[in-house]
Amino acid sequence: MSDDFNHLTVTDATPWQPENTSALSMAIARMERELPGWWWRVGSCHVSSDASIGPCSVGPDALLLRTDLFDQGFHADVPHPSTCAEALNRCIDTALVEKIKHKNRAPADVEEDVKKMVNRAVMEERERFVSIIQKNVLSSTISTMIVQDIFNEKIL
Repeated sequence: MSDDFNHLTVTDATPWQPENTSALSMAIARMERELPGWWWRVGSCHVSSDASIGPCSVGPDALLLRTDLFDQGFHADVPHPSTCAEALNRCIDTALVEKIKHKNRAPADVEEDVKKMVNRAVMEERERFVSIIQKNVLSSTISTMIVQDIFNEKIL
């Protein structure tokens, strides 16, 4: 009987290396200095060193979460030989560049982002309102009429 997990065994041929903890400490300190209030995580396996970072919803960059790019966070999956410090530094570098790009956007792009945020907020509020009406009005026909009257449109 063969072992289906033989390929996961660390051997001399595996480039997985011990983590340089002082380099990782320096990368974490850089993260906290250059992107305060952002969350981070790192990990390593026999294939790669990985890191992910993103703005925290209660941090100084929380408003960036309203854009898809920052809401998704930044990720690095660096093939071995590599370290978690390298992966974390790649994420930091990418995030800093994207913050500069975001800050220097053209006015038309800013206007488009604002429209998307407003539309998203309106849709979320509308969905919440429709849910409340539907829960509190016994007849779905009457609740649909109420919502249509308020929003002046057909809701199916």
